[in-house]
Amino acid sequence: LDVSDILDSLAIELIGVVPNDKEITISTNKGEPAVLDNNSMAGQAFRNISRRVTGEKIPLMNLNVTQAGFISSIKKLFGINRR
Repeated sequence: LDVSDILDSLAIELIGVVPNDKEITISTNKGEPAVLDNNSMAGQAFRNISRRVTGEKIPLMNLNVTQAGFISSIKKLFGINRR
């Protein structure tokens, strides 16, 4: 399901989407909140959500960048290089 499918099913206002991010595991292992990690897309998503809850108008993150990064990581893992 993509975000629009979920919104249609739940019929609620979206305040944010937290992408799957390897930095979450790293910050958890360190005992540090992911929201404080400026390199974490999930941390940025949490910061954006908190700003929306307080009333700021913050656009949703482009999650296609995350998906492309994930796919690229998988391709590297298996040695697949498409040009």
